Amino acid sequence: MKDIKYRWAITTNNVYAFTLLHGNGFHDLTLARYKNEVSGIVLKSNLPKLVKALIPFGYSFKDKNIKLLKADTYMKHWDRYNK
Repeated sequence: MKDIKYRWAITTNNVYAFTLLHGNGFHDLTLARYKNEVSGIVLKSNLPKLVKALIPFGYSFKDKNIKLLKADTYMKHWDRYNK
């Protein structure tokens, strides 16, 4: 079974607070100061690890402040998501 890749993103006032955020499966990290966004790619099997790393910053799926999108959908509609 193929593990699905997702692009995850959060909005924050301080993207630089996430410069040391890394872990197995979600270390690809983009800090976009101009739109207050931190994002990266994560495999579906590694979502629990990502959430565990983001909880201390106040982000979780329970609070619905982590955006997920299949990576292939994101790449297909790049212009729509990067305005």
